[in-house]
Amino acid sequence: MPEFTPERKQAVVDSWAEIRKKPKENGVDLYLTLFKHYPSYKDFFPDFRNVASEDLAAQPKLKMHAVRIMYALSSLVDSLDDAEIVVEVMSKTVENHIPRGIKEEHFKNLFSLVPIFLELKSGEKYNTLAQEGWQITIDLLLQVIHKRYEEE
Repeated sequence: MPEFTPERKQAVVDSWAEIRKKPKENGVDLYLTLFKHYPSYKDFFPDFRNVASEDLAAQPKLKMHAVRIMYALSSLVDSLDDAEIVVEVMSKTVENHIPRGIKEEHFKNLFSLVPIFLELKSGEKYNTLAQEGWQITIDLLLQVIHKRYEEE
């Protein structure tokens, strides 16, 4: 695995910079991508599990979840220089999702879509350094997630 150099961290920050400016729009797009690849994941959301795919983007509860996930991801990006904060934020996120039936596999599948999402949304900012930086970041998050589920 490549080293998480300052250049790679900065590339992660730079590739996220435009995305974070539109948390509702981009968060909705991230959820729509998730539901496109994993349609059964809608079942975790009682408020819109029976809503047709083409009507999802207009759902207020989806927009609320969209903003929350984008702020959570932004806080992780903002904390890349402080691994303890990243670990705590991700651990708390997992802890909050365990009672809802969310498994480690669900997090893995979500994070597997992040590179696709970044390529679509970040364009040229999602360059080789950013790709490497995001892979390191995702690998770290998946380690934290795995450890948290082992504690259950």
